[in-house]
Amino acid sequence: MDPGTKAQLYIELLNKYIFFAEKGHPGVTEEILTELVKRIREELPSLETGSDEAEQVNKHFDNTVAHIKMRQIGDEEPTFKNVL
Repeated sequence: MDPGTKAQLYIELLNKYIFFAEKGHPGVTEEILTELVKRIREELPSLETGSDEAEQVNKHFDNTVAHIKMRQIGDEEPTFKNVL
C-alpha cells in the first residue's frame, strides 16, 4: 500500500475513533488515539513532497489535530488530555 493511502486511512480511522470517544464509548482510549497519531506522523514524511496528495493528506491531518486541540482547551473534562 502506498504511503499516501496508508496515511489517509489512518487519519480516517482516527476521526472515527474521535467520533466515538466524543460520544463516550468506553472502548476508545487515549492510548489508541495516541498510537494512531504516532503512526500518522511516521507516514507523513514518506509522502511525495509538493504533490497534491501530500498536501491533501497533511491538511486533513492538520484539521484533525486542530479539532483535538480545541477539545483539549474547551472541555471541562477533556476527552483527549494527552493525545498530542
